[in-house]
Amino acid sequence: MYAEQEKLSNMEYSILLRKHLLFFCELLESDKSTIHLPVLKGRWTKRSGSFFHLSSEIFLQLSGSCYFEFPQQQLVINPRDIVIVPPGLPHKETVLPRGQEPFSNLVYMVGEEGASVHLAGCRRRTADAVISDLPYPIYLEALPVRRFYKSMTGIMEEIPSDRSDESRNLRRHLFHSLLLQTLLDLGAPTDKASFIPVGDYPQGNRKHYRVGVAQRMIQEHIMGPMPLVSDLAAAVKCSPNHLSTLFHDVVGVTIKEYINALKLDYARRIIETTTYNISEIAWSCGYHDTPYFTKIFRRRFGFSPVELRRGKGSNVE
Repeated sequence: MYAEQEKLSNMEYSILLRKHLLFFCELLESDKSTIHLPVLKGRWTKRSGSFFHLSSEIFLQLSGSCYFEFPQQQLVINPRDIVIVPPGLPHKETVLPRGQEPFSNLVYMVGEEGASVHLAGCRRRTADAVISDLPYPIYLEALPVRRFYKSMTGIMEEIPSDRSDESRNLRRHLFHSLLLQTLLDLGAPTDKASFIPVGDYPQGNRKHYRVGVAQRMIQEHIMGPMPLVSDLAAAVKCSPNHLSTLFHDVVGVTIKEYINALKLDYARRIIETTTYNISEIAWSCGYHDTPYFTKIFRRRFGFSPVELRRGKGSNVE
């Protein structure tokens, strides 16, 4: 499936995303999909090798399998399975081989800044390139900024994680409603792209497009582990060194500098708009050393995260 997806046009991606959503609607209607809610003990704990988000994540497995490691539980998610990962729950994802079957899933991200759903894939390792096993967005659509998605995910997360028929059916019906609302919100496929294959872009703009694709991939991993430069390069069909040169020429900074700036800008918005503590925000952005996070935050903005939270940085741009 993944190899074919790389060759699709933007319109075909848009249609495919909706077909996958409708497929899961039908599975839930016939009770042929399992929704997993991990044991929530251990939320907001900082665990080496794991990460947590400040947003809810929902994974709908299309093909291939994924191993999730949580503080108190391990889950293997197979095709047709769904897993809900609440904010603050540390987890580690590992793509599992299933013969020649490629990896593909749908992922909802629902947080304070809005909601989105994207189609993700994972490249197979090759002999001539170092490719990570980290899935990354192939095509993304933003959902309307409305309380519906945050409220629905919050309710589903509060339903007891026992295996009683009552809990299972309630979560199934709620998630079916969420999928139907998504289909209504997306409406008919449009020509507007969130992620366009390189082959669909005019040759003369290839340089800027490659950099734009890399930026999109980085932005979509802002709350988790970043793709390797080799992943970014493979997505736009060039070498890592060539992409690094193009990126610096177009953006004016290195890829590493861009990632740090993006993460710090995101952290600032979260500090200004939520009550999460500073160490939680730092960890969710990939900074496991809070003093170091404070140091580079002050270097970028001229004040510390604590000073911003207290209002001292409110008038500083």
